[in-house]
Amino acid sequence: MAAIGSSLPAELSSVAVRVQVNHLAPVGVGGIVVADAVLERIEGRRLTFTIAAHADDLDGTLIGAGRLVRVIVDRAAFMAKTAAEG
Repeated sequence: MAAIGSSLPAELSSVAVRVQVNHLAPVGVGGIVVADAVLERIEGRRLTFTIAAHADDLDGTLIGAGRLVRVIVDRAAFMAKTAAEG
């Protein structure tokens, strides 16, 4: 959400509909992880991101990589729907 949040009008938000991540390497307990999301494609309301996570150490080991798909929604309508289902 942080990658696009400031680009959307206040009445819109986005929700994740698919997350695909490959775990590639471990990080020790207490280790710091830095994640990045790059918007690769916009198809109507659908946003596709490439995501990567690196260990925050000297060599910046890639520990995870994948794709994230989010869909832009009307914030009020989405919140009303989730309240009704909850």
